[in-house]
Amino acid sequence: MRGGPIHDRNGELLGGVVTLTDISERKQLENDRAYLYEEMKRALRVREELLGFASHDLRNPLQIILLSLQLQSFVHDVLESFLPIAQEKSIELLTENVENSCVVFCDPDRLLQVFTNLLGNAIKFSNSNSTIRIRLEECGVDKAVLSIADSGPGISLEVQAHLFERFWQGRESRTHGGAGLGRSIAKGIIEAHWGEIEVESELGHGSVFKFSIPKRSMKIIDRAKS
Repeated sequence: MRGGPIHDRNGELLGGVVTLTDISERKQLENDRAYLYEEMKRALRVREELLGFASHDLRNPLQIILLSLQLQSFVHDVLESFLPIAQEKSIELLTENVENSCVVFCDPDRLLQVFTNLLGNAIKFSNSNSTIRIRLEECGVDKAVLSIADSGPGISLEVQAHLFERFWQGRESRTHGGAGLGRSIAKGIIEAHWGEIEVESELGHGSVFKFSIPKRSMKIIDRAKS
């Protein structure tokens, strides 16, 4: 708000004028910038933590801490953290069947690494104004299967054969940056849980990454004894 007096030619005070400026839009813009800045810092912290995990995993055997985990709340929490990044490309994140109660036996931090890598890649390689679907494919007696389907350019069979190799990067990955470790680490984490990870893709028709997590601990315990 600004104000000032109004005088006539002789300097006599006639009145005053007050100008009101609507700053709500500017304030909202400032708040949005502050929020995006915090999200950027969070993303950088996650990146550094992932690189730290990667460095450790290259030198040491993979260790996991097994806990029961409710997939519905886990998936929704991860999607909430990725919303700002997806919204920048007008990408819609949809869940299918995840609302069904499904509890798995896993290391939550390690599973977060897997989910963060696969969902981050799906957003990175998907076109703007597209959709990414996170689906609970199966919640059986022994295992649960999650899939992440994107609307990206698809992956050739030749490239699929190398996707989970350590330090391997396709042409698209080199263009977008990265060390070529994320999918390899994800594969190691899933296999440490006695699960499987795979990709289904066709050029021009997007990609679907699927991975399984056990619903009971017996298989992991048996593997540790062998």
